Amino acid sequence: MITSMQNALIKRIRRLQQKKHRLREGAFFVEGLRVVLMALEEGAPVETIVWCDALLRSDIGRNALTLNIPSVEVSETVFRAITDRDTPSGFGAIIAFESAELTSLPILPDSVFVALENIADPGNLGTIIRTVDATGADGVILVGDTTDPTHATAIKASMGALFAVPIALAPSLNTVTTWARAGGLQVVATSAKASLTVWDAPLQTPLVWLLGSERHGLSSEGMDSAEIRVSIPMHGVSSSLNLAVATGLLLYETQRRTHVPN
Repeated sequence: MITSMQNALIKRIRRLQQKKHRLREGAFFVEGLRVVLMALEEGAPVETIVWCDALLRSDIGRNALTLNIPSVEVSETVFRAITDRDTPSGFGAIIAFESAELTSLPILPDSVFVALENIADPGNLGTIIRTVDATGADGVILVGDTTDPTHATAIKASMGALFAVPIALAPSLNTVTTWARAGGLQVVATSAKASLTVWDAPLQTPLVWLLGSERHGLSSEGMDSAEIRVSIPMHGVSSSLNLAVATGLLLYETQRRTHVPN
């Protein structure tokens, strides 16, 4: 059992709380029974399970310790020091993570993607990843200086969908639209100023939605590169919706219009 905060593994876990170290090592630490079990179920590259006998109450979690994956027991004091939860589960893992290449995302006739430009809120990103999974969409493309999908808040908000949804990086929207046009994707941007509403837009798959940051919205480059620009009707005093909420509306409307029942 590890009881010292000076242990090399514990020092590594604490380093992984910082984005620069997660990017450098290509790994992150996550705490929580549900999310770790989801990672195992989806075949994510779990490097090490970290657990605490005094905190772990789940038989399912204990059964997971019998899998052919390295596991390390730590003291309650140590586990509480490496988690950001008030009531830790006593079950966590170090998981390797590498984003996909944009060109590796398969484009099928019914594919739907979401490209997010410079979004800053990890909670929004995690919720969008979860919604992409829920609607059966095919991937998330992070464009430019976008928040990290392995941020603890993003992981929690994704509810494990991070391990099921392909996530690709792109340096610019021009890269995305070039890839999209080569693959026959319809490119649709969102704008509060667009006269065409999402309810009336001629959506067709394969399709990629372009969405901008919470503060500034989509860049002019994104607006100019889109084939169609659409708005979500607003009837109250608010001028815009939360980014994750807006993305959910767009994805479900896309699914409603393009899904063909079996």
